[in-house]
Amino acid sequence: MHVSRPRVISQGLVKFYTVEGKENFGLKTSIEVHQVVDPTYQTPEYTAYVIDDVPDWLIALPLDYIADRIGSGEKLETAIKKALGLINVKSSSENIDLAKKVFERWLNGYGAFTPLFLMPDITDIYLRKLDDGLVAHVNHEELGLIRAIIGWEPYELIARRGLKKVVKKVTPNDFDPVGYLFRRFSIRMKTPITTHNPMPDLVDPEYRIRIAVTSDPVGRPTPWVSIRVLPRSPRLITELIRNNVISIDQAALLWLLADYKVPILFVGPMGAGKTTLQNAIAFLLVDRVIALVMDVVELFLPYHRVVLPMLERRAFARGIELIDKVRLINHALRSGADIILVNEARGDEEFRALLEAMTLGHGTITTFHAYDYEDAVTRLKVKGFREAERFLEEAVIVEVGLAKENVKDESGIVRVVHRRRAKAIINADRHLDALVRDHGKDVIDRQLRYRVDFLSKALELNPTPEQLATLLYAFYRDPEAVLAVKPSLEAIESLNRPKLELPSEVSNLDNEALGPEKGPFKEDG
Repeated sequence: MHVSRPRVISQGLVKFYTVEGKENFGLKTSIEVHQVVDPTYQTPEYTAYVIDDVPDWLIALPLDYIADRIGSGEKLETAIKKALGLINVKSSSENIDLAKKVFERWLNGYGAFTPLFLMPDITDIYLRKLDDGLVAHVNHEELGLIRAIIGWEPYELIARRGLKKVVKKVTPNDFDPVGYLFRRFSIRMKTPITTHNPMPDLVDPEYRIRIAVTSDPVGRPTPWVSIRVLPRSPRLITELIRNNVISIDQAALLWLLADYKVPILFVGPMGAGKTTLQNAIAFLLVDRVIALVMDVVELFLPYHRVVLPMLERRAFARGIELIDKVRLINHALRSGADIILVNEARGDEEFRALLEAMTLGHGTITTFHAYDYEDAVTRLKVKGFREAERFLEEAVIVEVGLAKENVKDESGIVRVVHRRRAKAIINADRHLDALVRDHGKDVIDRQLRYRVDFLSKALELNPTPEQLATLLYAFYRDPEAVLAVKPSLEAIESLNRPKLELPSEVSNLDNEALGPEKGPFKEDG
């Protein structure tokens, strides 16, 4: 499926997004969220329509024909000209350019699904193949679970065969969108999706999506794909403070503890924002060497001097060795990392490895699914981690809560309001007392006060990630000088943050996870 031009059914536009640029291969796509009100119960239903800003004739573009001609050695432009002739479209430079962009998105990206994967404000995408075609849903941060429409109305292609005029209808059911996505996932992530490996877990770092595939023979009778959309930019601690997720005093305390390598464990239910808080605290530690241990690319520290990203590898075929988080944590111990970030700890072996890292003097920050401290103890014991209470006593536990509520605004739109907050910080006093014994009360009180004042000033500025990193580098060099200056964006620009290369954890985290097609098609092969 290469383009999307669906018919919109609407009783009101609710949200509007535009996706364009390099990631969408130069094409412009609108994603419109419309509502239809149920006449009986007066409840709104929302649908997202993916609409490519292209002429309808591109629906009939013979992509397989173009691919075959290129495979025979023809240049891309020549193949496109011949393809346009087959569908009675003039071979103007504008039409050739449009067809080239659509073909490249189909060949190198995800076709008409590309804009959906880039859509803002969504956390999950669910795609299923049913008898009557594709069914897609997205989990929207404000509107909840909504239907997504990708496709087009039946398009009539009029062609001539000799003296006869032939009319052919091109419909979305002529294509196998789920099969197409399976092929694209296999090629881009170099992971076969076969009957031997029907349930691979994949990560596309370029689009920042985590993909769970279920294919035949497991996905019967309906193969499906579940996609988690990972954050494309780090959520800053200033944003979380402004949204009442965490207070300035709590953030300053966690920053201080993490800086002194005190182990921190965030616990909370799914979707509470544990990883977001973890990343926001780690973002403040720009002067530390940090190892990122992940099963998916969801920790993002683009402005640190030294970041050591490591990604878990599954053993999906014979001869492919499993590299799990335990091995990665042990490897991080030999890497000279000050702090080891694990995006999520699940099993007893992972917690034992973290406990060893803690005893060897490394800082650790990780997350665990549990509702509170007591629930974490219970779950770890159930998992067979007999030293659960010892681990939790050693770490500072941050309980993160989540409450959801449907709220109807004045226009009748029902929005899902998420209330996330750091409910409690446990064991912090004991670790603060230890720091006071080691460094002196004056030093610790002063460092804590510095951080409270810094966050207060940063909150006034509302900085970008790069601006906050610039302030942090200056803060670590001379905190009193930074705090003495009246906060302003002009003052930040004058600080001359050292030039840093963006770390490669997003695009080059694991070469095995990258597909062979990076960028536009090259005619010379």
